[in-house]
Amino acid sequence: VRSIASSAARQYYSAPYSVSPDFASRNLKALDFYAGKPNSSRYGPVTHNYAVEYNEDLSAFHGPTLDAETEYASDAIRYILSHYPAGTQIVVMGHSMGGVVATSLLSDLPSNISAIITMSTPYTVAPARFDRRISQIYNDVQELLKTAETPIVSICGGATDLLIPSESCVLPPPKADVYRRTVFTSALEGCWTGVGHQVS
Repeated sequence: VRSIASSAARQYYSAPYSVSPDFASRNLKALDFYAGKPNSSRYGPVTHNYAVEYNEDLSAFHGPTLDAETEYASDAIRYILSHYPAGTQIVVMGHSMGGVVATSLLSDLPSNISAIITMSTPYTVAPARFDRRISQIYNDVQELLKTAETPIVSICGGATDLLIPSESCVLPPPKADVYRRTVFTSALEGCWTGVGHQVS
């Protein structure tokens, strides 16, 4: 989260308190990254980003844990949005099973999420199937991916991710006119780091 926040700030501001012309000319607001209780920005309305940490829960192996993580994320988003004007939307990012959590949120908060970006998220098959609930969650996610209109970008670790095969990160085709893209970091020109599970 710190790396994404740092990169976003460096792109948005060309100098301290000076918005880059690329963003100022399009009247785009800054991203606001925080952890904990949200507060308003002195610079006006912003897009808010909140980090959720699950303390390395092994949700890939236990469906009820994945359900609990999804419920927590949903409650956190509702709490955050309660501090901002009605109609405020957020972008949800998730790594690995966090991407499954992010996609599962579409059943509960479809109008509050403007886009989802996932990194090394296994969409097509669960990494392990030790209980029936995991299979049901994956069936539900597949249905959401077919019907939801929220834009989703899946960034795959590519050849460098030895834990999650890149083929499992591929998004299924959506219904017409819905933005969905699958990108492999090992195939991106100029990409100097991946999003796989061994990246530190």
